[in-house]
Amino acid sequence: MAVCKAQDAEDTWFIANNLSAPYAIREYKKRFDIEEMFRDFKSSGFNLEDTWSNNIHYAKMLYFCVCIAYSYMISLGISCSKDKKNNLLGATKNIKGNKIRIYSIFTSGLKWFKRAYYSCRKKYHLKTCFTLYQS
Repeated sequence: MAVCKAQDAEDTWFIANNLSAPYAIREYKKRFDIEEMFRDFKSSGFNLEDTWSNNIHYAKMLYFCVCIAYSYMISLGISCSKDKKNNLLGATKNIKGNKIRIYSIFTSGLKWFKRAYYSCRKKYHLKTCFTLYQS
């Protein structure tokens, strides 16, 4: 049995398994990260659940494009959370004097991208630097 409560968290985790406590908590965190990614792929961002096709080549290409877009949204979300000038309104709140992120990194990146795409592009500068392969 492992019990974990982060300093800034409201909930306490009770994890029943046969692993050591630090290992169980680390593995359970990985599980939550993966579930968050699936949610972003499905209902929260890319709506892959609405895509119906029996063509395997189409599905592979779609997932390839979504993975690139997902990586880009994550990098924008990280940039948004670290850059003082690019602070997304409502993305954080103060709890007991600590600044807590209320959106996932993906959601912050997606909101920042939409804001930059639909408004003045000079005001919201998107930093882009991707290397697909090196020769």
